[in-house]
This record gives sequence, structure tokens and C-alpha cells, in this order.
Amino acid sequence: MAVKEYEKAVKLAPRNATIRNNLAVALYTIMDFSGAKEQIEIAIDIDPQNVIAWAKKGDIETIMNEYREAMNSYKAGLVLDPSDAACQEGLRKCIVQIEEKAAAHAKEQADNRISELRAAALAQAAAQAK
Repeated sequence: MAVKEYEKAVKLAPRNATIRNNLAVALYTIMDFSGAKEQIEIAIDIDPQNVIAWAKKGDIETIMNEYREAMNSYKAGLVLDPSDAACQEGLRKCIVQIEEKAAAHAKEQADNRISELRAAALAQAAAQAK
């Protein structure tokens, strides 16, 4: 219901960043992340000084696994207000996620390389046994 109400409000005041931000939150709540991102980007275009909107954009990008974009959004918010807790925490979480993904990727590459070496060793042993 909130989405419909905010959509009506947007039609009445399309350049109101607060309404766009609230619509983004409502869309986020119903898991329409692309719609939420679209609305929060409009809110930021209207009011680029809105730290809350930058934090919400980072949250949306994080849930969409767009960690580098989220980091940039949180950093933009921190430029405006270095003490903003939502941006600080969001940035910290992004860094952890990126580090975890990098570690998982490195482990996967190492495991693949070990499998390749084992296969080559088995093939060589089989060839020598003939």
C-alpha cells in the first residue's frame, strides 16, 4: 500500500527528493530493488547533498551484490557527513564482502589448479605405465 501512496505523491511532486527517498524505501521493503535503485538515484539527482539517500543507495546496491558501487555511494555520503553511522557501517560491510569474495575466488582458483595438476600427474603416470 505504501508504494501506491508514494507513487501518487511522486505524481503530485516529482521533484521532491524526500518523497522519492520514501518511495525507494517502500520498494526496497517489497524487494523491488531495481525500482528502489531507480527512485533513490532520482532523489540524489534532485538533492545530491542528501546523506540519507546516499546511504540508502549503498544499501540497495549491497543487496544487489554491487559492492564496488555501494562503496562509492557510502563514500559519497561520508564526504558530505564523515560521522554518518549508516554510511560508515555500510562501507565496512562492503569491504568485508569484497574481501570474502576475493578470498573465495582465490581458493577456487587454487582448488582448480590443484585439480589440473592431479589430472596431469595421473595422465603422466598412466602414460608411463603403458
